[in-house]
Amino acid sequence: MQALITIGVVVLVAGAIARWGLDDCICAELRKAYPAIWQALGSPDRYFDDFGLARYLALEQLTRDRELLSCCEGSIRKWIHLRRGIGRIWLAFAVVTVAISAIWVAAR
Repeated sequence: MQALITIGVVVLVAGAIARWGLDDCICAELRKAYPAIWQALGSPDRYFDDFGLARYLALEQLTRDRELLSCCEGSIRKWIHLRRGIGRIWLAFAVVTVAISAIWVAAR
């Protein structure tokens, strides 16, 4: 059981790092190809040390705002949808890992 929990935590950390890298790639592409959308999102890289929070919030806003998203080409939209899918899978995996951990702690 402990090995299963360890694997779960490792996968969660790897998923978080992958999502952080994907956010960085999307922001770089937006900054390069769509400066108007980048400015409409508030230029998320203007903050120095927020650990990616401004980028995360800007991409969440882009995901929710269909008007801004429709201004982007297909490849950016695919990246945004991939980001959303990874986030949902990561959240489900986190819930399962926490549930297994809780069962293991309760059984001890």
